[in-house]
Amino acid sequence: MIFRHSCLIVKDLAKSVEFYQKYFDLKLINVDTLSKEHSETLTGIKGAIVKYAKFNDDVGGILELIESNIALKPHISLTVKDIDALYRTLKYDVTFLSPPFDAPDSDARVCWCADNDNIIELVEKPRKA
Repeated sequence: MIFRHSCLIVKDLAKSVEFYQKYFDLKLINVDTLSKEHSETLTGIKGAIVKYAKFNDDVGGILELIESNIALKPHISLTVKDIDALYRTLKYDVTFLSPPFDAPDSDARVCWCADNDNIIELVEKPRKA
């Protein structure tokens, strides 16, 4: 596994984007809203809306900010080689918010799982054909 990014949950995405650009000189990669289907599948909650912004720094670190209409926890994101095999191995011992699925807005397969206190985003990119 490879560490991918850290995520912070924010109340006002636009204000937070401005803050991190102004005071920490982070470079904005993109700002977007996940589709309704993607938001609901990823979080496991019907009606979820997830807006996000991604930044990078000069050495490859990535920070993600999320604003949502539902209560979410900050998370870390890990790149994995075979998300489906990992899911099959862990699903009896680890709580998953959803099984792995093809993200409709990228070439990745993703899912969220949880340890006792935190959310972990698992990403396989590029997804297997």
